[in-house]
Amino acid sequence: MNGDMILPAALVLGIGLGPLLGFVHVYFLWVYLAILALYFGVVAVESMHLGKGNGLGFTLKLMVTFFLIHTTLGIGLIKGAIRTFLIIFSKIGHKTKKRDQCLAEKS
Repeated sequence: MNGDMILPAALVLGIGLGPLLGFVHVYFLWVYLAILALYFGVVAVESMHLGKGNGLGFTLKLMVTFFLIHTTLGIGLIKGAIRTFLIIFSKIGHKTKKRDQCLAEKS
């Protein structure tokens, strides 16, 4: 997995956790708002660049599309990571149970 794949997951985590961290300290809220403004600014500029000559409606559709692509990709990556960890930990737990059973049988 490269850095480009981590950014959508970080966006989704940031959208979810940013407001909660704002309750911890006001600086977290300001950083959260600044990062969201930066993200939406970059999306707006790129959408205007790509939608040049196609009208404002097309540019707005591009902005929504980019946001949806990034959030759904981020959610999918997070779900995949959680599933992977659950599989790994369930196998570890299964091996531990087998070992404990073998040790109990030998005693």
